[in-house]
Amino acid sequence: MDSRTSIKETERRFYNECAEQRANKYKSWREIFPGYLKAPYYAYLQSFPKKVGGDFRILELCCGMGEFSFDISEITQASVFAVDISDKSIEICREQLDRYPNPNLTFLVSDVETLELPEKSFDIICMSGSLSCICLDDVLEKIKRWLKPEGSFICVDILGHNPLYNAKRWCNFIFGKRTKQTLLGIPKIDTIERISRCFEKTEVNFFGIFAFMGPFLKPLIGDEKSARFVNFLDRCFPFLKKYAFKFVLVGKGVRE
Repeated sequence: MDSRTSIKETERRFYNECAEQRANKYKSWREIFPGYLKAPYYAYLQSFPKKVGGDFRILELCCGMGEFSFDISEITQASVFAVDISDKSIEICREQLDRYPNPNLTFLVSDVETLELPEKSFDIICMSGSLSCICLDDVLEKIKRWLKPEGSFICVDILGHNPLYNAKRWCNFIFGKRTKQTLLGIPKIDTIERISRCFEKTEVNFFGIFAFMGPFLKPLIGDEKSARFVNFLDRCFPFLKKYAFKFVLVGKGVRE
């Protein structure tokens, strides 16, 4: 087994274990995250076109337990194909699909690095929180092949320049809540630049520069007010965007 295959197998086992722990306890992203961390996810979902219909095709890579899949399908009413390496995660996705049938939503077990799909077959390819799990350059080449020429890539992910957030991520790794691969592969500004070079036009927004204040503010002023305050500070100090907690990127028009 080569090193990359070993890493992917470790990832698969880790996310299978996470899914096992959450079996019968499915939660959408709205239930998982406190208010002061929700802004990037609202922005992510708002990046999708509304009610484009089933002829419009969307590929969701590394869909996890489908935390965003159902929202994407509901917003767009498009044909959504959601893929993840974790068979247990996909099992949970399909259980949700049994509870809330949706003919436009399909879940598949696959490693995105070995996945083969027809060229120019998707209008949108999207991903949430998984850039650190993949070999970026290889997957970007696949994304460029799979997207229609005028297609879009939409992603939301963490950013790795803030020492406070990085310290918490190291703690999560030490306590088994994060894999070494996802720790070492955390996106940075150069990651955004590499993705941007693949598209004719790219828009990037940054969130959560001051999200570290949220856990202290929430007990004092409540979830909603702490979220508004943290988001207000983001707007006041855009020049600190490098130290954001999350970013949302939308790349449009595949660059040959």
